[in-house]
Order: sequence, then structure tokens, then C-alpha cells
Amino acid sequence: MDKGSTPLGQVIQLFWIRNQAEGRPNRTVSWYDHRFDWLVREFGLGHPIGEFTEEKLRLHISGYHRNSRRGEPLRPSTMNNHGRSLRAFFHWCYKEGYTSVRLLGRFRPHKIPAEVTT
Repeated sequence: MDKGSTPLGQVIQLFWIRNQAEGRPNRTVSWYDHRFDWLVREFGLGHPIGEFTEEKLRLHISGYHRNSRRGEPLRPSTMNNHGRSLRAFFHWCYKEGYTSVRLLGRFRPHKIPAEVTT
């Protein structure tokens, strides 16, 4: 079976198992789970992992500012977290052979403005 045809939901589960097996803290695992919810909502669990493209993912990430809660835009730190989690996930997908290219390899997440203290 071509790994690129593996459904997104199955690859996320394998990534989760990898994180658990490597002793990642539960907080880290749940951090990824929350971020993947957004990806699954847009593309579905059955979306073949190999059908993701750089453009599709960047468009997805750019939509985060429109996916607001209570009518408010997402904070830059939230957008940064989503971008970083997807970049790490797709890097793992590439290393494991689920994607043929390293998607989001050159992606730079949103900058978080420094807080000014008085």
C-alpha cells in the first residue's frame, strides 16, 4: 500500500502513538490533539495524507484568523501554535514516508508581539 493514500485520521493516530511511545508529556500530546482538530474539521479524517500540498496547508493556516471564537480573531500566539504543530506533524510525515516532500519546511509561523511592561 502506498503510504500517501493513508487517511489523515490514521496518520494522526500513528503520530499520537509515536509521541506516547517516546514519552512525550500528556500535555504535549493533548496540545497536538487540539491543533489537529482544526485540520480534521476542514479536511476530514479520510483525507489521504499524500494529497496535502504546501498551498493547501498555507491556505488552511491563513484561515485561522477567520476561525474566531465569540466573534473575536485568534491571538497571534494561538495562530503561532497551530502553524508550529502542523509544521512538526508534516515533518514527521515526510520522515516516515507518508508524504514525498517536506510540507511546511520553509513555513514560518506568526510572530508573537513582545509584551510591553511598564
